[in-house]
Amino acid sequence: MGDGEKRAASDDVRKLLFEAASRLDAGHIKIGTAFGNALDSIDPLVAPLRDLADEAADLGVRLALEAMPFSMVSSVPMGADLVRAVDRANCGILVDSWHVFRAGTSIADLRASLSADILFGVELDDAAEAVVGTLFEDTRDHRLLCGQGSFDLIGLVQALTAIGWRGPWGVEIISDDYRALELTTALDQARRSASAVIEEALR
Repeated sequence: MGDGEKRAASDDVRKLLFEAASRLDAGHIKIGTAFGNALDSIDPLVAPLRDLADEAADLGVRLALEAMPFSMVSSVPMGADLVRAVDRANCGILVDSWHVFRAGTSIADLRASLSADILFGVELDDAAEAVVGTLFEDTRDHRLLCGQGSFDLIGLVQALTAIGWRGPWGVEIISDDYRALELTTALDQARRSASAVIEEALR
């Protein structure tokens, strides 16, 4: 969508990402919409996303749409509706627990909106009960390790497992405190905390 210099720059980035994903045999490219208020209708996005998916398919690339509460596609159910309207096998949904719970999506709504055929990826993370700063500041600077916050991660893992997800389970901890850690320490903490949640959920 769009035109002029911004569209040209976007097309260059798209070409680079498609080529990289194809050569590296990436599982998918994560995509999202512009930040702003949620659209009243997904209709304007169907044709552009279908064209993007068709272009990606020519290179054997899959697209995983990440819905974010501060973007035009603001929730997983809305994203799932869009993906189904696009109706391309290489276009699916990426579920990030921060975006699920900060959008106010319930576990029941998550289970009702998703199916195994459109679920392309999962990212686990946690956060305090109250948003710290703006939503964008909260997601960028204040995420917590799995199990250290308020999110029902056990319910989320159980719900996604129930619809057929078998992994891999990604971890996305974005925070000032986490960025300050030594790399191997940060990786170990992320793995251990996520593993503990997954193991408890799958008992």
